[in-house]
Amino acid sequence: MSEDETKSGEAIADQSGEHRLEASAQDPGRSGEHRLEIDTREHDRAAVSMELPAVVLGTNVGKSLETVQRVLPGRIPPSAIFYPVYLLLVISGGLAGNVALDTEEWSFFVIALTWFLAFSWNWLYVIAWEYRRRMLKFFSMFCAIGMELGLAALSIDRGAPQRVANADLELVQRAHIARLDWVAGILVVCVVLLLLHFFWFGRGWRSKKEPHTIDHHTSKDTFEGAEEDRMDAGGSA
Repeated sequence: MSEDETKSGEAIADQSGEHRLEASAQDPGRSGEHRLEIDTREHDRAAVSMELPAVVLGTNVGKSLETVQRVLPGRIPPSAIFYPVYLLLVISGGLAGNVALDTEEWSFFVIALTWFLAFSWNWLYVIAWEYRRRMLKFFSMFCAIGMELGLAALSIDRGAPQRVANADLELVQRAHIARLDWVAGILVVCVVLLLLHFFWFGRGWRSKKEPHTIDHHTSKDTFEGAEEDRMDAGGSA
């Protein structure tokens, strides 16, 4: 082997040795960077994760799930007051319409439209009360009260004995119409119920309990059985 080949071989060996040293010098830094990245990821996961509370099996869990309590506005539901009001308005409107058909002193269409408006003002009051619209509630209440009291006064006035024109356009004496007195009394009762709701039953709050869907006897037996199994497992260990 010539001297040139020997020198070239030694130069190649020196270069390969330098590359190995550089690689070995760079490897600890890279491994350290990888370890740092892994530790950082584990720290982020630990920061995001949370530990849930321990679940304790027992009979008290069934008792805590026994009822669900809600709070609703008003001392009683509005339907308990206004469903009777709606029914009374229909009855009084029917009586007034019957008088209009019998005596022909009133127009049945006007009677139907008037009582429909009275019904609508009461319904609008309930909607405004449920959605807490103060101005609309006061406006609809005053309109309903004024309209119902006006109809009651008109019914009393028209129900009294008086002279009216017959079919021949002659004035005749008409007797007292007791049905219109009933109409006036029913309308006054509607006004009283509306005021009771405004001043008392519609104020404050009430609690409503709803039964849970869990069968408490079955859940109690299940919890007791699970507790016994856990104690047996602990004793055998």
